[in-house]
Amino acid sequence: MTIPIHFKYFLLCLLTLGLLGCGGEDKDQALQRAYQSQAVNYTVLEILENDAQFSTLVAALKATNLDVALAQSGRKTLFAPTNSAFSALGENTVNALLQDPETLKNILLYHLLPESEVNAFRALKAAGTTLASGNGILLSVNRSDQRLFINGVEVTDADNKATNGVLHGINKVLLPPERRSVEEVKNDILMLAESYKGIEDTDFTLAASFEPLLAELLTLAPQVPVAQRIGLVAQPWKQVWGPYDYNSGQQGVNPDISPDEIFQVIFEDGYYYNVTPLTNAETGEEQIGMLRGQFAFDSKNDQCLNVQFTQFPGLSSRPADLNLWQLPELQEAGIIAMQTGLESVEIVPDFVVRLFFGGGTLCEVYTDETMRISISTEDDNPYFTKLYVLTKVEN
Repeated sequence: MTIPIHFKYFLLCLLTLGLLGCGGEDKDQALQRAYQSQAVNYTVLEILENDAQFSTLVAALKATNLDVALAQSGRKTLFAPTNSAFSALGENTVNALLQDPETLKNILLYHLLPESEVNAFRALKAAGTTLASGNGILLSVNRSDQRLFINGVEVTDADNKATNGVLHGINKVLLPPERRSVEEVKNDILMLAESYKGIEDTDFTLAASFEPLLAELLTLAPQVPVAQRIGLVAQPWKQVWGPYDYNSGQQGVNPDISPDEIFQVIFEDGYYYNVTPLTNAETGEEQIGMLRGQFAFDSKNDQCLNVQFTQFPGLSSRPADLNLWQLPELQEAGIIAMQTGLESVEIVPDFVVRLFFGGGTLCEVYTDETMRISISTEDDNPYFTKLYVLTKVEN
């Protein structure tokens, strides 16, 4: 019997409760221990053949001769669609694919990492990045707490360890994207982001819906390490979509503003700002907040920045002649009052910012001259990721 990822972790927590605990990084460690403790007797192919829920997949593998590869030695990873996943395609589609081995093989290779054994522990650690599939097209990895997603599809039956790799069950067939232009994919991402504007994403379903498009985009335009594209990242950016319902006043944002007025401004020399209209808790009047942080390149993931917030300065009201995204540069230069004629205020004391805002990791998933996509995690809650879609501010 195979066990879902979160239940495997729960069982191991029961066994280790009082010794190691199950909080913080121990969650991932528990998954790793559960995986390593499994008895291994079968190849990936034999696991599939011995489980009736994968009979359609076995037939597809044999029709394309990929069953041979899954029986051979090595370290491979298979995201295995169940019979119900194939049924969702429709009987006519499945029958047509079985008669078209070339197309079917391309689909199956999209589910296979032929030379890499990626268990749940490794995959969760890789959240916010991509994996290269057997046909050279990237798969996007994301997480919500201990839930693992591949191209937005949840892994429902993780870590079935084999003598030659590992198998993860999924309930949807992953279809390789058709070859399109970068601009076409970007337009789809921006249209999706616009349609979600101002909608909260409490269960990560909206963020997950971006995953197939992200994988397609990164296949077309692979990203160099963020240190090599920091000149592109270091710009003022307007947020198109983020995971909060800002229109309800969430995160302290003024509920009367448009979500179009939320900005990120990044400086190449290491400074980072979130700029947002806020509501003063005492007066009920609008003020402008500039959450200021500093970043350093992450030593473990070359796509990520480590951000630590240090200050939360702002203005007592909205400046008349300046755009909000222009304020951080004036703040850094120490001439904000001179340029705006407005009182500079301390929205949150510095020690409170350092204590409660902390910081986290910002993975720069994609950057070009007009669009940026990032995924963040917070230091005090590393199991929740937040996806942001931003466009470059036009001067």
